[in-house]
Amino acid sequence: MPALSDTTVYFSVTNTLDDAKRDLNEPFSFLDYLKYADINDKENELSSYQNYLQSWEAYTNTSLTSINVDVKTQFINFLLEINLLFFTNEERRYFDNIDLNNDEQLTIALPFFTSKIKEIAIYFKKKRNSITSNLEYIKKKGTDGGAATFIKDQILDIFYGDDVAPGINPNNRTPEEVVNSIDISFERVYDTFNDYYDLDPTKPSSFYDTTSGDRADYFTSNTNTISSSFYINDDQAIIDIINTNGVGLEEIPGLLVTYNRPELSLLQDDQFVNYQNTGDRADLNFNLTKEVPANYQGTDMYYISTGENADYVYEKLFTAKFPHRNLLNVNNPSTLAIVGDSYRNERSVGLFFKPSIRGALKMESDFTSYIVPDDFERNTVYVIPNPSRYGSVEGVGGCMRTSPLIFNSTFNRFKNVSSSFGRFLPEVDSKDQTFHSYNTTEQRLFEPNNITPLVGIEKLTVPSQIYKEVGDIYGNLFYITNVTNYSNKNLDNFEGVEPVQERYSTAFETVPTDNNKETLAGIRHKGKLIEVSNVVNSTVRPIGDEFGAVFSRFAYNPVLLEQLQSGEYQDLDIFETIFFIKTASYLVIDSINYTDGDFSPAEFTSTVREYNKEIIVDQATTPISNISNPIRLGSDIFYIKLTSDPSVTSPTNIKFFQFEMFKYDKDTKREINLVTSTSQNQSYFADNFTFNLDTNIVEITNIALAYNEKQGKFIAITNFRDLNHTCFIHILVFELNGDIFTVSDNYVIAPDNFTETINFYSPNTFINNFNARSITSEPVHDLTYGTLRF
Repeated sequence: MPALSDTTVYFSVTNTLDDAKRDLNEPFSFLDYLKYADINDKENELSSYQNYLQSWEAYTNTSLTSINVDVKTQFINFLLEINLLFFTNEERRYFDNIDLNNDEQLTIALPFFTSKIKEIAIYFKKKRNSITSNLEYIKKKGTDGGAATFIKDQILDIFYGDDVAPGINPNNRTPEEVVNSIDISFERVYDTFNDYYDLDPTKPSSFYDTTSGDRADYFTSNTNTISSSFYINDDQAIIDIINTNGVGLEEIPGLLVTYNRPELSLLQDDQFVNYQNTGDRADLNFNLTKEVPANYQGTDMYYISTGENADYVYEKLFTAKFPHRNLLNVNNPSTLAIVGDSYRNERSVGLFFKPSIRGALKMESDFTSYIVPDDFERNTVYVIPNPSRYGSVEGVGGCMRTSPLIFNSTFNRFKNVSSSFGRFLPEVDSKDQTFHSYNTTEQRLFEPNNITPLVGIEKLTVPSQIYKEVGDIYGNLFYITNVTNYSNKNLDNFEGVEPVQERYSTAFETVPTDNNKETLAGIRHKGKLIEVSNVVNSTVRPIGDEFGAVFSRFAYNPVLLEQLQSGEYQDLDIFETIFFIKTASYLVIDSINYTDGDFSPAEFTSTVREYNKEIIVDQATTPISNISNPIRLGSDIFYIKLTSDPSVTSPTNIKFFQFEMFKYDKDTKREINLVTSTSQNQSYFADNFTFNLDTNIVEITNIALAYNEKQGKFIAITNFRDLNHTCFIHILVFELNGDIFTVSDNYVIAPDNFTETINFYSPNTFINNFNARSITSEPVHDLTYGTLRF
């Protein structure tokens, strides 16, 4: 046997596979070779193709005159294919007169082919970018923004395109002018139909106020029956299906009999997965049907099976997989397949109607349950909701399951929190009102647009509290988490079950609160972890483990690399494949690829900006600075940076800040400097960003950037702090027309100063008002900063 090529080429005589051989008469062309070859090394495709030709020659015992000549022939065939597929009629007529086998004529034609190949490559590159945009477009479906984009696209299709009729755009308006003149607004419509959950499958649709329409016609698609035999006894489940379909006698037509043997041959084809009676129990539909109640039940279900005598079996029937999603399905696992047709809009009820989306009212208290076997019906199976959580309740479906259990409420202690008068009490008794609306984080964040970020979060395990969640275009989720040992409780001295009314005797006693509780501002500014939920690998790991290849490219900056790998992050924002990672002193902007569950850096230069949000008193050599959150408008992402004036020509209390604004293009992966210290004179910052706050600003704690679409303006809110931790709020409203920056409003909100503040800028102020004496060292009068230093 001749030596074969190392690279497997499918459908070729050079492989040992049992497939059709398509190169019996002549070897594959270079393009066909790339199509059929299993090549991992993209840089050596040509040499690999030459090895294939040698293997083909050895296998077929056919002598190719010259491998190099044959490679030339393959390239000529490649150019002919480009001529056939991509040339216009005029170009094709011209090149049909050129003999590509003639070296001189081929040399003349090659520059044009090179240009055409480049155009084809650019075309496919744009298509790849459009695929990314289409993924984002698909995710926006069902949202207000997605609907507005769809309407604008439809309007533009009327005015522009190759098939637009003449005269449809008489004013010759540009697409930008048309889009800017369109104002789209939405009025939300609310579904006021209530009977969606806990529907009893034995009741007709009229029981749930449904007498017409699709919901009445397809009502059974919303209900699911819990058959205990599906989980307990497969034989009985098969017998039940046979008897449900009906078994008749040939001798007595029309007479149905009860069958008591699990004969699969009596089952119809539609009772099997592929609509074919295979005689195999593994192919029965009920193997999948019994998964439906577990997926849509709001609690675990139990069963009590009785026999002929006083004996019975009391066990769990199945475990609910997603109880937090189906809280209202207490007795029956209903599914929302067909929506109702009862809708109301805000305008129809006076624009004040805001329906709640926070869940349903319920009341919880302690209760006990017990069984009285004498009350059992014999040879019966009872299916009941979890008796440790639910008593004999109707639920929202209005139907109570038959239960042999007896429930007695203790009425001595109720679970809180409450939305009524007892909402401030951590523990209450039967005299307090304890109705409260149940809601989860997933319910609050979920909107019915199929892009909720928290679907499946019950499957994840994170080591701390979730502070923020973002996702990339590939479906991976990134959880910014706060690691803390502090308790989240509001009251720290309620131990045991003693009611609060009996604990304090007078109205003048105070209830101390937990001093260790973290503030929201403290959580916002501290370092946090980032956990990555990898959609392909189905894992939750720290970002340092997932982004090892990405972070390694910053080895040139040891401080930045240490901050990226240490697991302490300030913030994270993601725009499709563009990541804004904020560490303790750096902002990193990078484009990330994701292939087969692995993150890798794109072939573009990252943007790294350093900032300093530490408390700095003497800023002559170490200015303070901070960077805002990013804001996306279309394909552009904006953010700003504020830096204290490094000069010392003015008193510390009267100084200006350098304002810089940057625009990052997510398509080109390039950044444009709109306003920077190099593009503007220092006088520009001195005229617009000089503040006299009668105190020394030592910290820029936060910069929040937002965009008002109605006004077309940006607003930046900056939080300054002095040594007393007093807060000063800087408000900046500005516009961007193209790359032209225009300030609309610019002012500072300062607190009232109820204490006297004296700055020692002049010697007389110090000498005339104070007598200085040594404490641990002689006071030094600093005229630059107006301070005394010891």
